[in-house]
Amino acid sequence: MIGYHGTNADFSRFDDKFMGSAENGEVLGSGFYFGVERDIANHFGNRVLKCKIRVLGEAFRYDSDNEVSEEVIRYLILRAPGYRETLTDFGDVDSDGLESVMMETVDRFFGLTHYQIACKLSNDFYKDNPAEFNRNFVDLTGINVIWDQHFFCVLGARFIEIEEAY
Repeated sequence: MIGYHGTNADFSRFDDKFMGSAENGEVLGSGFYFGVERDIANHFGNRVLKCKIRVLGEAFRYDSDNEVSEEVIRYLILRAPGYRETLTDFGDVDSDGLESVMMETVDRFFGLTHYQIACKLSNDFYKDNPAEFNRNFVDLTGINVIWDQHFFCVLGARFIEIEEAY
């Protein structure tokens, strides 16, 4: 898959440490954004990078109604840094117990689509580390690209190779 990335920064490869630093917002969650056409990328910076994207399986449409399984939600929570502390935002771990609050939290996220999970669970459990959320999300779901009609979001630098700069 080919995509075009508009930027004002000067770099020769994508790096996950810059994930979440976009000035234009992140409609599809944290990641690296690409236009399907060069003209789209021109709106986001004075430099456009033509990139080859390695897609695992199929690119996932953001408005798909496929739900994320309870097991994947649970593992995403368990892999989050400081998840025990964050669970206290969802229930009284001391009196109800960790497992009870975990089950209630998983239930709260269950029924959401992949896109909604990428935005909401990432915000709650991986606030300061969107790249770690994306690595876990890709590992657990096999989805590394979320797309819309004119643009798409790649969930990690390891899937992007710059071919040409304009």
